[in-house]
Amino acid sequence: MINHGKWVFYQPKVLPKNAPANALFAKRESDNVDWYDYVNSGKFNPYTLKLTVAAREKDGPLIISAPTKDATMLFPANHLVVELNGDYPSSQTERIDKFAGRVFNLKTGKISEPPRLPEVESVLDKILARLNKLEQRK
Repeated sequence: MINHGKWVFYQPKVLPKNAPANALFAKRESDNVDWYDYVNSGKFNPYTLKLTVAAREKDGPLIISAPTKDATMLFPANHLVVELNGDYPSSQTERIDKFAGRVFNLKTGKISEPPRLPEVESVLDKILARLNKLEQRK
C-alpha cells in the first residue's frame, strides 16, 4: 500500500496555460504539490488500484469514494489518495460495485463493509413496524 497523502482545494495565483477559468485545483497538504503535476509525473503504477478515501465525520471511518486503476480519473480534494496492489476487477463498474462506500483501514489496508448507523436502523425499524400495523388493518 502506498499512501499518497491528503489533498486539499486551492487556487493557484496564476492559472496554467490553457486551463479553463472554472478549473478546480488540489494540492497535497504536506508539501503543496499540485495534483495535476503529481498525477502526470509517473508516480502511480498503472496496474494498481487507486482510491480516494475520507472520513464523513471527524475521526470516523475512512470511506472509499472513488476506486479506479487510472489515477487521472481522480480529483482528490479533501481526500487521502491510497494505492493498493492486488487482484482487482478489470471493469470500472465492477470496481465501483466492489469498493465504493466500503470502509478502508489505513493501518492494515483492509477493506470492509461500512457499519450500519444505529439511528438509521432505529428509524427503519419504526417505519417497518408502522407498515406492518397498517397491513394488518386490511
